[in-house]
Amino acid sequence: MNGVVQSDRRWAIIAIVALVAGFVGAGVWVLRNELSPDDDARPPGAWETAWEYVTAFDERKAGAAAELTTDPKAAAETLRRVFRKLPDATVSSALGEVKTAGDKASATVAVEWTFGDGRTFSYPTKVPLVQRSGTWLVDFSPAVVHPELEEGQYIAVADKVRVPAVVDSSGEPLLVWGDVGPQPVKENRAKVVLPAMLTAAQERKPPERWAVVAMKGKNTRVRILSGDGPQGAKPLPTTLSIPLQDAAQAAVDTQRKPAALIAFRPSTGALVAVAQNKHVDQGPISLSGLYPPGSTFSLVRAAAENESAGAIARAASSLGWNADFDIPGIGTEAGAVRKAGDSFQLADQLKGQGDVFVSPFGLALVVSTVAKGEAVTPQFWKAHPTKVLTGYQAPDEETLAAVREHMRTTVTEGEASSLKSLSSGEAELHAVTGTARAGGGKRHSWFAGYAGDLAFAVLVEDGGSEKAALSVAGKFLRERP
Repeated sequence: MNGVVQSDRRWAIIAIVALVAGFVGAGVWVLRNELSPDDDARPPGAWETAWEYVTAFDERKAGAAAELTTDPKAAAETLRRVFRKLPDATVSSALGEVKTAGDKASATVAVEWTFGDGRTFSYPTKVPLVQRSGTWLVDFSPAVVHPELEEGQYIAVADKVRVPAVVDSSGEPLLVWGDVGPQPVKENRAKVVLPAMLTAAQERKPPERWAVVAMKGKNTRVRILSGDGPQGAKPLPTTLSIPLQDAAQAAVDTQRKPAALIAFRPSTGALVAVAQNKHVDQGPISLSGLYPPGSTFSLVRAAAENESAGAIARAASSLGWNADFDIPGIGTEAGAVRKAGDSFQLADQLKGQGDVFVSPFGLALVVSTVAKGEAVTPQFWKAHPTKVLTGYQAPDEETLAAVREHMRTTVTEGEASSLKSLSSGEAELHAVTGTARAGGGKRHSWFAGYAGDLAFAVLVEDGGSEKAALSVAGKFLRERP
């Protein structure tokens, strides 16, 4: 018996070295092995039991492996289920260090499954052991097979997995890989920027759409254990927030006229929501639709040192009104304010009319600048920074304080007072509202504001009064997480 054990131990060392070399080459896991054939410090009994267990496991002998455990019946049931669900798979386990503490021990094991077609699944696990009546046994639970398995669960291979292609800022999928390429998880989510996300994803190599999963019952998938598969492409991360995007979409969908809402994180410039409703038929108005700002132009008047043509033009530029950016795959237009050439043109500008224009994107950028106190560069891709084509320098703090006070008064005493209750702590709501005359007797409805690190702008085409945009803003703020 002693000679057999020594031979098995030498074979184990060879197996460990070979398997670990593969793991190191793949960058998966490094197994620390300090065993040698003549190591007398090896825990007596515990190592042999662990060795016999992993040998039986590798040979798919569920009954033999189960007899080495504290609960042979439950272990046999679990192991037979695992082997039955993986009929064509082979498994190789490398036994590493075994540590003991009194009547307990723990063995480090490297496991590798091979499923065919070159598909492999490797992971480290711990095999706990206990000593009962002088005999070492594996303290069995499904976690011995895989650390994430629980009672009643088993391992299975799943093909055509919905592997994420594009994700939001928290890693939740916006697009997944389908049979014919990337496709949206939810059809109407972030439709404005969907073309950009599709194009970016299609330029990448599709991953292998298979995974090792934890299952229970007949067909209930619990979780993915292996991620995207051995050659899975990492998903493209965006700055969008699915909860905020859904809240924005729900808000604009309340309107029967074309409506748009766009939101930023002023601290980072992250574009967290871009929404417009089904009544919009002119393309991405939330990003590039230019409209007269009407009375929301009071932001510029509050930032100007006086109401001369030059002062108004400088104040508008300092808030980002004339800024321009290159966001990969996404076209944007902030707005336009030029120095008035005469008193008539200036009078129109002061009312937010005439040759003054802004987009929801631009107005959200302006209030983001007021909130942050610095120039803001909008970002959409975490891995692909935005290029600044026309930059700007924010007003000084004294000027910004005046603009913030103007916006806060609009909430506490003015047109946005119906939203006053939505302020809390440091997330006090600051806002401007307004209407703007347009051709054909239309009056567009505007709202722009920020609360904490969330800034946004709302436009309702031909909304009639500020109440339309105010209603959209209120719903968005109430439904945001």
